[in-house]
Amino acid sequence: MRVGLRTSVAILVAILNLLAFSTGLAWLSGAITDWNADLESEYEENTLDQLEALVDSKGNLQVTRILRWPGWRSFQDAVVVSSPEERSDGSYEVRGAHLAIRGTHHRPSTFPEQDILADIHYACSSGSRIANERGVCIPVRHPSGEVWGGCWFILEPRRGIGTLLVRLLPWFALSTLVLTLFTFGAVRIFVLDPVRRLAQAAQAVREGNLGARTGSSTRKDELGQLMRTFDSMAEEVQGFNARLAREVDEATRLTRAAEAAAMTQRRLASTGELAAGVAHEINNPLGGMMNAVEALADPDLDPKRRVQYLELVQGGLERVRTTVGRLLRLAPRDARPERVDLRAQIADALGLVQHRADQQSVTIRVGRPDRSSGSHDPAALELLEGLPDVHGRGGELGQALLNLLVNALDALQDQPLGDAPKRIDLFVEVRGDTVALIVQDNGPGADRATLERAADAFFTTKDPGKGTGLGLAIVHSTIVGHGGRLVLTSPPGEGFRAELILPIAPSEGSTRPEGSSTAGPESADDPK
Repeated sequence: MRVGLRTSVAILVAILNLLAFSTGLAWLSGAITDWNADLESEYEENTLDQLEALVDSKGNLQVTRILRWPGWRSFQDAVVVSSPEERSDGSYEVRGAHLAIRGTHHRPSTFPEQDILADIHYACSSGSRIANERGVCIPVRHPSGEVWGGCWFILEPRRGIGTLLVRLLPWFALSTLVLTLFTFGAVRIFVLDPVRRLAQAAQAVREGNLGARTGSSTRKDELGQLMRTFDSMAEEVQGFNARLAREVDEATRLTRAAEAAAMTQRRLASTGELAAGVAHEINNPLGGMMNAVEALADPDLDPKRRVQYLELVQGGLERVRTTVGRLLRLAPRDARPERVDLRAQIADALGLVQHRADQQSVTIRVGRPDRSSGSHDPAALELLEGLPDVHGRGGELGQALLNLLVNALDALQDQPLGDAPKRIDLFVEVRGDTVALIVQDNGPGADRATLERAADAFFTTKDPGKGTGLGLAIVHSTIVGHGGRLVLTSPPGEGFRAELILPIAPSEGSTRPEGSSTAGPESADDPK
């Protein structure tokens, strides 16, 4: 709940007054406590002086004078006895004087008489004062200095902080109200109203009303200067707004044109990279088919050989059709989102980069993290059977996977072979309601700074003219558009790892809308 500045100031003033009063009350409470303690000590000394003055050297007590002493009015209860004696059963008895100063009629049935006699006995034995929850016991002495007996008493309760608070509360409430109203009125005139006008003008400017002003102010203090400065700033902003809008439109146009040109360059570069692979995949069966056609032109060709050559031509044409089909499926085009079989996209992407991988002596392993096989193995894709479908555009997902494979080959291109063979792992892993496509190479990897910017548009670590910096940017845009995430990691000594994490498609009969997240790619030093 939003609290206005006026309410906040009013509450603050009231709290400050309450704190000031509470501080004073706490100090006064301590003073009253000390005063009560001093008063009790004074009563105790007066009582002892009075009792010892009324005990003669023979141990006789002047009972009448003791009972007439006016000081007993300040006591709730009191007992004066000669030294109690302990019996064999642990109880105590008084064989001499035993005075209940205020009488016994007001005492409860649970009055702890034996406990009090025990306290008096202990005070007489030790010759010192005893104080506990039952009261205070003091030893009474002869004029000769020997202990005669003892006195137990409880003083009447004193008026403390509660009584004082009840008396001061009306005055406190009145003073707090008056001080709060006076302070709030002054703060409102000199601070709150100017700040409110300034806030309203700032809100109006924020909403697009550049003509909003705080109003004329003749004040010479800081708030007046702030209001005049704001009005001047708003005038300047309003004057430059049109020019700034034109400059922004022009900059936006130039930026979009540069992005379009760069995207075109990237697609052309990708087309060139794939051209060699496609030409190899087509030229090999074409050469075989041309030889077969020449042989088929011989009218004397053996019928069995003719059938073999026809089968060779048919196989070559099927291979060419498969290669062209892969290329067409990955070509950019408008398509409706549908259920996508990831195995088909993986097969198409591998088919278009396999020739380049062979040229660079790079081994591509395909499968799952716990079991995999080389991409040349016809059974490699069988390891991916049972994968759930995802929802989206198959061509776009295939292009994203193809970009990752091309980036991995680029990273391994100039890498010396060394002791460890060049390798790319293409694994698929199901994680709950998502499926992850993992592409990891054993190349040089990337540092933390490079990882943080790897998917930024136009950022590249390649030499000038060899990269546009749009490969991972396109991958990131594609995966986010499918409601997924791109996670980039580079464990030390383990190359570069990219994970395409996509939500699994819902069951048949329901549809999953494409994602609209704009979050950036995740990066970490350790994917585990």
